[in-house]
Amino acid sequence: MNQSSDATQLLDHWLPKTFDLPCNREGRVNFEFVELGLLSLRDWRNVGIDQLSSGSRLAFQQIAGINPLQTLVDWGELREHYFILRTEAVAGCEDAMNDLGWLWLNVEMPAMRTLATQVLRLAASKGSCEALYNLGEQYLEGRGVTADLAQAMDYFQKASSDLTEASLRLGILYEYGRDDFPGFEADATEAIKWYRVARSDGNCWGGYYVSKLLLEDSPPDGEVALAIHELQELAMSGTLISTEASERLAMYYVSQGLGIDYQPLYVFWRDYAAAQGSAWAEELKEQEDAPAKHPVSKKTTVRLTLVPGHAHAKK
Repeated sequence: MNQSSDATQLLDHWLPKTFDLPCNREGRVNFEFVELGLLSLRDWRNVGIDQLSSGSRLAFQQIAGINPLQTLVDWGELREHYFILRTEAVAGCEDAMNDLGWLWLNVEMPAMRTLATQVLRLAASKGSCEALYNLGEQYLEGRGVTADLAQAMDYFQKASSDLTEASLRLGILYEYGRDDFPGFEADATEAIKWYRVARSDGNCWGGYYVSKLLLEDSPPDGEVALAIHELQELAMSGTLISTEASERLAMYYVSQGLGIDYQPLYVFWRDYAAAQGSAWAEELKEQEDAPAKHPVSKKTTVRLTLVPGHAHAKK
């Protein structure tokens, strides 16, 4: 019996033949409040991603919801889709295995978390980088397994070979650290390294995070100029990241003080962000452009009183 046949038999044995997830009164399946991981995007290559975010599958997945599991919550619809995924997974499709692992990882049934780990590991062994990423998230958050930072980061590093979101995840971990893992502290140098890996692989968010971090850390003038230039290009790119980049430029210029050198630049990027749909910039613009409210002085009545016993001479 070959390895593929072994995997098929394992999956046929592991995966429930019926969709037994409980539903609420509205007929919907309950998911965890915070969803972990990435679904497979099989039609990724057929979408005009250049018009959205230059390769950011995570942002694209969340906004466009290509994968049906991204939006399905109705018990009946999920039940039908589960049978499709189960059939595909048993036939050897690693994308379907990953999606089933994601499902068991995120529904409010802790008893299924062990199954999620097994299916994700099998998908990862067949080459699914999304499954590697999902295993990293599982070990990072300790959902169904003992939280293990080293294990999580190992999975993220393996996934980063073909998944830019994994490089971004590592960058974010190093930028902010994790209070729930004593001894692991923020490291800006490592964060920038992983953001640059994501950028070099074509993910514009890597460039955004590098530039943002450099401007926050007061780097040499040469690096400041490069960071500003990159943010300007991203702001003008007409993609999902344009609003974020224009907001960041406005924040940078206002942090420099609103003297004659920076006021016009701040106003330009504030207004540009507002035009891109930034609620933050729009609210700021309304507040700053509103006419100043001067206190209205109350009308005062002065009453003259003659002092008794005093001779008031007529003029």
